[in-house]
Amino acid sequence: MRKSRILFVFTILTLVVSHVHAQTALLHGTVLDKDERVIDYANVLLLSRDSAFIKGTMVDQQGQYSISIEPGKYLVQVKAMGFKAILQPVEISSGGLEQTFRLSMSDFSLKEIVVTSKTPLVKREADKLIFDASQVAPASHDALDILKNVPGVVVTNDDIKILGQQGVKVLINGKEQKLGIQEFLILLKSYQAEQVDKIEVMTTPPSRFDAEGSAGLINIKLKKNKIDYMSTTLNYGYQYDKYHTNTANINFIYNRNRLNFSLNGYGAFGKSRYKETNQEEYEMYNRQSTSHSISKNNNYNFRGNIDYQLTPNTTIGALGTYSRNKNNTNLDGTSKFYSKTEQQIDSILLSKNPGHVTTDNYRLGTYLDATLDTLGRKVHFDVDYLRSTYDAEKTFSSTTHNPLTNHTSGNYGFNNDNDRSINAVTSALDFILPFKHYTVNLGAKLSLAKTKNKINYYNQPALEDQNDLFYFTENVYSLYAELSKTFSPKLSFKSGLRLEHTYTKGKNRDTAHNHSPLKETSDTYTRLFPVLYLGYNPHEDHQFNLSLSSRISRPSFRNINPFVLYTNKYSTVSGKPDLKPAYTYKVNLGYTLQGNFNLDLFYSYSTDDFTQVQKADVAHKTLHTFWDNVLDSHIIGINNSYFFDKIDWMQLFLIHGITYETSKSKSLYTIPTRKSLSYIAMMNTSFFFNQAKTFTGWMNASYSSPQNLATTDTKATYNLDLGAQYALLDRKLKIALSLNSILSSHIRGNVNSPDFKMSFDNTYSYPTLNLSITYILGAKLSGKRYSNTEIQERM
Repeated sequence: MRKSRILFVFTILTLVVSHVHAQTALLHGTVLDKDERVIDYANVLLLSRDSAFIKGTMVDQQGQYSISIEPGKYLVQVKAMGFKAILQPVEISSGGLEQTFRLSMSDFSLKEIVVTSKTPLVKREADKLIFDASQVAPASHDALDILKNVPGVVVTNDDIKILGQQGVKVLINGKEQKLGIQEFLILLKSYQAEQVDKIEVMTTPPSRFDAEGSAGLINIKLKKNKIDYMSTTLNYGYQYDKYHTNTANINFIYNRNRLNFSLNGYGAFGKSRYKETNQEEYEMYNRQSTSHSISKNNNYNFRGNIDYQLTPNTTIGALGTYSRNKNNTNLDGTSKFYSKTEQQIDSILLSKNPGHVTTDNYRLGTYLDATLDTLGRKVHFDVDYLRSTYDAEKTFSSTTHNPLTNHTSGNYGFNNDNDRSINAVTSALDFILPFKHYTVNLGAKLSLAKTKNKINYYNQPALEDQNDLFYFTENVYSLYAELSKTFSPKLSFKSGLRLEHTYTKGKNRDTAHNHSPLKETSDTYTRLFPVLYLGYNPHEDHQFNLSLSSRISRPSFRNINPFVLYTNKYSTVSGKPDLKPAYTYKVNLGYTLQGNFNLDLFYSYSTDDFTQVQKADVAHKTLHTFWDNVLDSHIIGINNSYFFDKIDWMQLFLIHGITYETSKSKSLYTIPTRKSLSYIAMMNTSFFFNQAKTFTGWMNASYSSPQNLATTDTKATYNLDLGAQYALLDRKLKIALSLNSILSSHIRGNVNSPDFKMSFDNTYSYPTLNLSITYILGAKLSGKRYSNTEIQERM
């Protein structure tokens, strides 16, 4: 009954919006510079014939604007920092008016020195921060390099974070990439720096995005392909630390008349390594463990995208991706047990754990974008299918040695197979409906996901065979509405409300018998997630925004899977079937000065957050790790970034932040209360060795202070990278050489538990030599110009 009421209200609201909007006319169009490039930070003001202000708006990322108004004669003023303002009379009929404005750069002379204004690096809007990638592209190699210069974003060798956020979701052209972090890092490396147009950072995601996770959003917007153009980009990469890795990337683009097509292939083949060392202290004994891992990795992915313009106002498209990551690992370990009473080594455990893991990801999708009328009403519809499979075969074997008697005993081992498949279907319908004084966005989304996880343990001398089967279903049904209004060029407002109804069901079998009945658990809950934004720009050099939001973090199948996974004889991991979602409430205040100095102050409160807890069994010398809802936390912090480009031969990007966190735990196996004050700093420097900026260099450094987290204390970390790039043949050929992790710290720290003490010292990064060679082939396609060619070039 409740679902019916919600759908009824949603339908009535859509009809009312359409009726009211139809009573007004629309002034809309695009703001460009003299080179026909989009100016995406311009203000468009509508004035009366006596120059009195009526209303105004700011263009979007495509340089497009729309103002609903009664038909009549008006003046339009268009302004953008670095450009000459224009004032032009217009007459708007009942059918509306489409008008493109072209601005010229503003130059002025001072004591024979000509100063030319340029596009700000950063623009702050009510709901996001927009980074102009073109200003750092000459000193960058790929999209991942550009991301390192975005305010508030921290990129390491194996992760991407937004300061102040507990995770990150990444979109490309507004579409979420449902990939693991390693797969996504590979995907970013396949995009050349010149392909990236803008990067949007949303610390508070709008209501049209899922409320899942207390993560921020990064939207990477790629440049539109040139009209009647074809190009191929070839790239080869080589990495060496102790082992060799080779990479290859090919990108093909074809754009002719109404057809836009792209295809990309990427492969990486080589070896990687890491080392982990743990020291555990118990009441009667200590254990020191060291493991060395060497992996042979074969990774590749393919993606294709096709768009076809049915009419000047309607485009359909399809996309497909496929990736395979194949990993063969040899993990050798040594564990030494020390008796506290006898002050000597009691026993030594030697282990071998070879494994073969293959992950396949498939994605197919189709979409439609249409402008419904001259009033600017738009609709977007998409359907996506995702399938991910994980196939692992691992073997563990160990022997125990007595160093005093040189006696071997206690052999232990098992074979382990793990098969997992995820099938997901998502579909979204979005409406953009401009009104006379405001704009409303409405939408609905359906997400259906099923996971099957099968784990088998066999040939175990110490344990019975296990055949564990786990099914997990998660269906999320969503409705949202957003209202945005520009009161003046200085003040803007946006609010949103998202309704999500979630249904989950888990079924598992936890015995050694294949035909035993499945145990079933299920949960259903409905929640509203409001969000509010306020943007204030008292001057073109000063931009403020304020946001408030609430979020949800749902347990994944890994978190609730009850089956025990064996790391070795003494270490196990499991989930918790009755794990509940966690909720986060957040407020963020941001400020940007002259497009290159940024400050962000944030506060968040999370309740019933789930984390991994470790329980020690001292009698059997075992350690079990499991998930549980145990944490309530408060986090407050401030981040600052600055982009310096006042010197022709150098660009400097600095970012640093301070965070204070307090957490309270309800678990008996963790410290009840924790407090942590931490600091992080990064410096990315680009050098230009010639005036044409074809010979460039870079130095990237980072530092993170010690942190006292809810269950773990970590020590300070640091890293330093150096590199250079040379472009020749009119920038068609690029050669880059870099040294990564020249100075790089270990990952060190302690695990907090009332039952035991554990310290760790792990090495994941090693000094690495990187060579990259890129060549671009491109050609203009000649042919007949169709009647809508000029329209296409403006879209």
